[in-house]
Amino acid sequence: MSEGLIFDRVGVQFGSRIVLSDVEAQFAPGQIIGLVGPNGCGKSSLLGAVAGLLSHRGEITFNGRGVDAQNLGYMPQHSQIRASLSVLEVVLLGRHEQLGWRVSADVLEAAYGILGSFGIEDLASRPIHALSGGQQQLVLLAQRLLRAPRLLLLDEATSALDLAHQLRVFEILRAYVERTGALVMIAIHDLNLAARHADGIMLLRNGGLAGSGRFDDVVTPQVLRSVYGVEAEVLTSCRTGSVIVPLARVREGSVAPIRLSP
Repeated sequence: MSEGLIFDRVGVQFGSRIVLSDVEAQFAPGQIIGLVGPNGCGKSSLLGAVAGLLSHRGEITFNGRGVDAQNLGYMPQHSQIRASLSVLEVVLLGRHEQLGWRVSADVLEAAYGILGSFGIEDLASRPIHALSGGQQQLVLLAQRLLRAPRLLLLDEATSALDLAHQLRVFEILRAYVERTGALVMIAIHDLNLAARHADGIMLLRNGGLAGSGRFDDVVTPQVLRSVYGVEAEVLTSCRTGSVIVPLARVREGSVAPIRLSP
């Protein structure tokens, strides 16, 4: 498969510290992929490598060639804008390459439409720095969507959102993927959100790939014990699919090793 996002023995290193090593996976377009794993396992570094912000070993390709910045939307984990810009102006920056002295009516309509889909069109004239952290996340995600990327990378884009807005974001991402055929990769800590909304997942552990594919095939009680250090039940809901129920933290020294995928 040459279409989609392909990782070929990808590694990232900071000085003598190896952050990622020999990551191999591939994902077809038209999907939402959940990038999951414990804190410090390399999720942000992997997204940074795909976005071209971190040097890496190996090869990362999208649709048969190197990742093109023109087709990319990237939202890092700690995104904040301190400039004195309105919400609408921040969203319009998603099309900054196409903006001239005047903003066309079509672009304005698209920007207001995206803000409306998030339920924050009433904030359009507000200064971005006056918003809450969750509201800023929604604005910055709206900015990336206005760009209409073929590959959208999101690093903890729902971390500051309440439950209703988390669900709304995934509804919007699903509609975007179905409408455009884009590939969305989102780093996320909430395994239940990943189980419900992701078409596939990429599970990292200690800088290596612990598994990739369908959530139900990758995330098992054994994997949760070995990778996350928790005892948990994996239940099946007729409405939402798999549901992770954490029961207890595993005592140190009692976790059996798990073989990482090549």
